[in-house]
Amino acid sequence: MKINLRKAHAIQSRINEELKRLDVSTTEVLLNEYEDVEEQVNSAYEDFVERLETYDKLSGVLLCIRKSVDQANAANQISDLLADAAAIDKRIRVYSELANAQPKESEKMLEGRLSKVRNSDNDSGYGFVRSGISTGFFDTSTISDFRDELANLKRVKQDAQDMILKKNVETEITLDEVSEKILGKLKIV
Repeated sequence: MKINLRKAHAIQSRINEELKRLDVSTTEVLLNEYEDVEEQVNSAYEDFVERLETYDKLSGVLLCIRKSVDQANAANQISDLLADAAAIDKRIRVYSELANAQPKESEKMLEGRLSKVRNSDNDSGYGFVRSGISTGFFDTSTISDFRDELANLKRVKQDAQDMILKKNVETEITLDEVSEKILGKLKIV
């Protein structure tokens, strides 16, 4: 069975949901005083063995799909596009902060504020001493350049995401018959 990478991602998500639902961590049984103890323990054990077998089979299918997707990603330069998108995301985070930076105040304003601090009694009224002032160090032109670069990065990211989506829809992997049967039995495909 051939599936595109987008469908493969959805199948992997459903497999992971099913793996969580199977709950193979429970190794004890709460016994009911009205039923046969051996029957209850054996029933719980058989249920566990069935869940564990299903868990192991699904884990194997998931591994096969992941390997196939990784190989298809590498063969179709999708891995490169994903790396590019991640790098762009990091740059977007930086330029988002820079685009929202406080601009440098005028020299006259800064001198006035500093003069006020120098001439005050240095007590802010809240129990601490003010010894300086803060200001941004970028002029408005530089901040505007940061905003332009941010807008450009967002366009480039969108282009990369569009290309990734296109390649994910166009690129196919093949599920083997055993995997297809396991997934079909569990109504995942």
